[in-house]
Amino acid sequence: MDASQAVAVFLGPSLPRSRAAALLDATYYPPARMGDVYRLVASGVRIIVLIDGVFHGAAAIWHRELLEAMDHGICVIGASSMGALRAAELHSLGMVGVGEIFEWYRDGVIDGDDEVALLHSDADDGYRLLSQPLVDTRHRLMTAVQRGGLTPEQARDAIAHVKKVPFMWRTHGELLASEVVARWPEDERRCLRSALDDADLDLKARDAERALEHASARLARGDVRSPAVDRPAPSRYYRATSTRKRGLRHPKGHLVSGEEVWDRICSDRALVRECLAEAATRFYLDSLAEHWAVQCPDEHVEAFGERWNERHGVDELGPWLMANGLTVAEQRELLRQHALVSWMLEQGPAAFGLDFSLFSRLPELWARERGKEGTRGDGCSDPARAARQCFLAAWARVRGICCPEAVVERTEQELGGVDARTTLGLGIEPWRGLVAELACSDWIVHQQPYRFGYTGWAPITAVLEELQITGRAAQLVAEER
Repeated sequence: MDASQAVAVFLGPSLPRSRAAALLDATYYPPARMGDVYRLVASGVRIIVLIDGVFHGAAAIWHRELLEAMDHGICVIGASSMGALRAAELHSLGMVGVGEIFEWYRDGVIDGDDEVALLHSDADDGYRLLSQPLVDTRHRLMTAVQRGGLTPEQARDAIAHVKKVPFMWRTHGELLASEVVARWPEDERRCLRSALDDADLDLKARDAERALEHASARLARGDVRSPAVDRPAPSRYYRATSTRKRGLRHPKGHLVSGEEVWDRICSDRALVRECLAEAATRFYLDSLAEHWAVQCPDEHVEAFGERWNERHGVDELGPWLMANGLTVAEQRELLRQHALVSWMLEQGPAAFGLDFSLFSRLPELWARERGKEGTRGDGCSDPARAARQCFLAAWARVRGICCPEAVVERTEQELGGVDARTTLGLGIEPWRGLVAELACSDWIVHQQPYRFGYTGWAPITAVLEELQITGRAAQLVAEER
């Protein structure tokens, strides 16, 4: 990764791109909107400089995605415009604020987002200003007072007038033509016009430059990690949103979002069902382990991770993670979940106090149905499959969940009814109990966790995470031209 890819800057009207590029070698993006930082979290970027962001016409950048970037060690710097506002709101949680506008927000001198809002043209026109931000006008008036050209009362009256004007209509011409200014003597009006025309008093540009210089200095000395601060953990909703917005690096260098990957594979029903079944099973067993207050031993997790990486072709971890849109912490958590399932199946249900006697008879029935011993098409051995079904049934019992009777009847028919019961040599009651639990274990996987009140569970996210951790996400992205 070259130096420019290590730093991402969101910049629009606050500072011309040419001036910015002379101060900091970085990848420059348009004003940030919701999802833009989520997109970069696993891209390998080390510093994000937020200067400009959208206020209207699209959702503004979320606080939560800035926190997520910091959670993953990315240094997030804010200044000048939206960056100053978000930095003032999040500085206690590790976001670095730079410049006078940030300090004004932080210290309560100003508080409205309209202080930095303005109307501007699009990128092709260089983000030309069509209105003036209140914070800039405020700074120019304060400077005029300090120079002795205006009184504090005149500055307050002018600011009060500008605040009443909608932000898209705030221009220097409007203020100069206002009734407030018209009452001033000619010398004061001339002083105001001089302050408004003084390019050196562009506070947003000055703060933007300071932020870029600050980022350059941090990069030079290797100070690129976010401060170690306790931050609120994201809910499942925010984690789901992050997965959908996350950028996966294409071999050609550009980023492809999780949503784009989903759009490509959502019509492949077999793949989606496979991923959902694996993810749901992992969720239920992880929930069951949490209920029992048991954890997979660290040595098993480590050994499992080594085998997993070898099996899925993870040669260089960094590029592999970026290609699949994962951070180190996210890969570690997903591997922990997979390792937990592996460990629980190896230990067997009896090790956790479950009655496995009836479920342990199922491999005999499955093998008889196939007419031979062996494994299922998905590579899961019959004993492991039986153990998994037993754990799933235990989760349902713990949660007080029973499947519809029609599902039980259908499962009994699929197993072979009386012939199957005879094969296993079971009485009617034990057989019915086994069928009911087996039916329920399959049914809860098919229903998915959100059907049982886990509203943060999102099928799209579950599928994407399964594709990411197995490396299939990168393969799908690479197939895109």
